[in-house]
Amino acid sequence: MLEKLNFKKNFVILSIPILSLLFWAFIAILKDGFFIDPIDFSAYYYAGRYIFTNPDAVYLVPHPSYFYYLPFIAVLFSPFSLIDIQTAAWLYYVVLLLFGIMSIIEFNRILTLKMDLNPYYKLLSLFIIMGGYQLMVQFDLLNIKIIIMFLIIFFIRREYSQSKHEKYHKNPNWFQFWQIIILCSIIAMNPSLVFIIIIFLFYKVDYKDVIKKEQIKKYLIFLLIFTLQNFMFLIYPSLISDFLNGFSHVKTVDSFDLFISPSYVVEESITFPISFLGSLNLIIQLDTTFLAILSVLIITFITIYLSFFKDYAIDIKLAYFFLFSLFFNVFFKKTFILILIPTLILLLYHFYNFNEDKTQKTFSKNKILLAIGLAMLLILNYLPPIEFLYRTITFFRILPVVVSLFVFTALYSAYTIIIFFLNQKLTHEIKTPHNSLEKG
Repeated sequence: MLEKLNFKKNFVILSIPILSLLFWAFIAILKDGFFIDPIDFSAYYYAGRYIFTNPDAVYLVPHPSYFYYLPFIAVLFSPFSLIDIQTAAWLYYVVLLLFGIMSIIEFNRILTLKMDLNPYYKLLSLFIIMGGYQLMVQFDLLNIKIIIMFLIIFFIRREYSQSKHEKYHKNPNWFQFWQIIILCSIIAMNPSLVFIIIIFLFYKVDYKDVIKKEQIKKYLIFLLIFTLQNFMFLIYPSLISDFLNGFSHVKTVDSFDLFISPSYVVEESITFPISFLGSLNLIIQLDTTFLAILSVLIITFITIYLSFFKDYAIDIKLAYFFLFSLFFNVFFKKTFILILIPTLILLLYHFYNFNEDKTQKTFSKNKILLAIGLAMLLILNYLPPIEFLYRTITFFRILPVVVSLFVFTALYSAYTIIIFFLNQKLTHEIKTPHNSLEKG
């Protein structure tokens, strides 16, 4: 009887976010009259077609934007090129749906493994990650971010399982091998996330242990996997310069006057920056190359700090990395919010669970903070970007661009400040674990 009840509860918890996923995927094709325009998919499709027949053309695909992924992605998409592009686009649409459903299942497993949560919190968390404008855009453009989101969730779930089950301890090298494959696949799909492999390689490692035998073994596993995944670089060395040239064309931020009219934004299809650094650049007007270098240096420093800060689990480190990327990584696009949200949800539950056994007053305060955090994540994921609102809601154009940009930047900033406040609170609790009890 109890098993039946649990099955029904899990069925409801999983079915609602799956229905939400299907709804937003349906909206993406409904708005275009059930026609799929393979905007981003065409880059993968033609790269897959040329990777074995004409490798020199991989990074010159007939597409509005550059193919700036590693050759491994072209190899993965090569089977799609065996059929016509429209049929392949529909097939890829279904593939994205499957990855979305697997993301829901894996994230639910994380919440079950790591936290003893109220079912309503589980349902809300799954609903947040599987809905909203950012998800709809993935099915509209046929992008690759849903697959990246799944791989990140899958990676974290395996880390949780490794700490819970003995089977992973029997062969730690094999476990690390597969974890590195997952991370290398993520990097292949978005090279700007290369920093996450550094966080993993130096996870739970002291400065003095970086050249120990076990660590060297981990480095060699990474080099082996990365080399095997990108074997096309060895066969066609010219692809290296083609890749770097293609990646150099990734748009960091648009440069425009803050006091332009909303109508001009619509006419010129201007894209607003999502990162705080990108927004700040609209005021100080830095050279885009210098801005990109500055961004990389800041993210590198943050990565090094997170890599050797031993108090946090790997999922918490990834959450902070993505959160700081929202602020300082000018390559971080709006659709990246889709991969940011799941890690931030886990970060919120980390703060919430830490004081769960403390006083009722502290517990109630944590519930309020958790509710605020989840509500802000819901807004982050469901709120369309400014330029979309200007295009679709004429009334919204009464708001000047500078005001709209300030409101959106303030939202991201407020969330970061809340997370920082919770982090300081948690760090204080770790250092003085009995303070709250003594005061009570």
